[in-house]
Amino acid sequence: MKKTAYSYEPPLEPERWSEPDFHTDHAFSIAVVGDPQRISLGDYYQGTKKMEQIFGYIASTAKERKLEHVFVLGDMTHMGYRNDANLAASHYDPPLTGEWENAQKAVLQMNEAGVPYSLCRGNHDDYMMDDYFNLPFYTDQFKDCGGFFSDPDAKHPKIREKNNPDGYIYWSAIKGHYEESIVNSYKTVEICGIKYLFVTVDFNPTENVVLWLDRILGEYPDHLAIVATHSYLENSGELRLTEKGETMFPLGFTADKLWDMALKKHKNLLMILCGHIFATTPVYTTQIGDHGNVVHEILVDPQGYDTGKTAEGEIKGGTQDTGLVLYMNFSENGAKVSFDYYATLLDKEWAATKDTEITLYEKNPLL
Repeated sequence: MKKTAYSYEPPLEPERWSEPDFHTDHAFSIAVVGDPQRISLGDYYQGTKKMEQIFGYIASTAKERKLEHVFVLGDMTHMGYRNDANLAASHYDPPLTGEWENAQKAVLQMNEAGVPYSLCRGNHDDYMMDDYFNLPFYTDQFKDCGGFFSDPDAKHPKIREKNNPDGYIYWSAIKGHYEESIVNSYKTVEICGIKYLFVTVDFNPTENVVLWLDRILGEYPDHLAIVATHSYLENSGELRLTEKGETMFPLGFTADKLWDMALKKHKNLLMILCGHIFATTPVYTTQIGDHGNVVHEILVDPQGYDTGKTAEGEIKGGTQDTGLVLYMNFSENGAKVSFDYYATLLDKEWAATKDTEITLYEKNPLL
């Protein structure tokens, strides 16, 4: 996919930003998009195409960034759950299906470029997510375009499917799900000779979903697992507690129950990604599982920097739209990760995370 020339705004707070200086010595990267809901709302009311620019940038630069997967952590819409007149609030006029149509169009750019991705459902998305990103759509995301590995000079040609004469592989298609929905689903992939399991878990999942998560993690003990869900950490780094509940959609359990009932039990759990709670910079913390394995937890949610402008000129918060995307750049053995926190709407890098590097493990815990 050809890189598009985008229009960028100058940052209103230049001291917070630096010129992009991306890492190039990594083996592969994973991108994380947290809560673009206010940008989605602004696109709906203003007729802008900032969601398209965010995901278009991800798609068009995927090859040069060595991108292997994208996690979208939920709240792809701001008022997308209000699709019934009985749920109307304030000045919003349901149905706000335009937000969903914009989100679908934006994400489709990744399909067209063959960029693998997983979508989480947030509390602002609710059940309409399956209307716009249903199982056939999700499963067949690479049916016609294959992937980067059709190139004989691709990074990892050894893992191409031998029975595919054109060399395409479709390893990012959904492998399994819970109750015919993408909001609890998983995929498997091999990158640089390491097997990974990518799992998405619904916002405040029910007990049965948590039990399903426990089972799936147990079925792939030879895969390093990354679990993505909408709500998990507070911006203090503490786990969100079930007894505090959620005011909008109190569906079931949150972080403490997920950890105790499923996550901490599995030696193969490497990382948990989440959004939901605004944080000025990605929040990073660790926990120790029952097997002594270090579990890395990262909160990515830049929504507080996005204005959420409506036709009435209302501003929900922040200074200007940034479109921040966290790129996690992995070493070939998967042991070290460096961060690029890039504002796709400003063409700037968040200064506070520049040159940040974390060690995931000294030795692969599954070897």
